[in-house]
Amino acid sequence: MLKMNEVRDMDENAIRAKINELRLSTHDLRMTKVTTTLKETHKLTENKKDIARLLTVLSEKNRK
Repeated sequence: MLKMNEVRDMDENAIRAKINELRLSTHDLRMTKVTTTLKETHKLTENKKDIARLLTVLSEKNRK
């Protein structure tokens, strides 16, 4: 789980790369959940929250 102060220290390119990484991870977790049993279901929720944090900071940086 990412912390807001860690995210705010990242530059825009790093934030975008992390968003893409988390989206791919979320997709893989969803496919695993559908096809087999997913033991770490909490990872889906964590990924969604991390993506939201990253998008929030990215929009803050774009506003400035």
